[in-house]
Amino acid sequence: GAGEMIQMAGIAVKMGATKEQFDATCAVHPTMAEELVTMSKPVRVA
Repeated sequence: GAGEMIQMAGIAVKMGATKEQFDATCAVHPTMAEELVTMSKPVRVA
């Protein structure tokens, strides 16, 4: 959500990235944090 976007924008600003460089990035979804939450649920295969 917004947290990932804010982090990405903050890092880009801190490293002095240009708008062209920022536009060339690709945000990955779902994030690793989102996937770790789903790992706590057991999966049963019939």
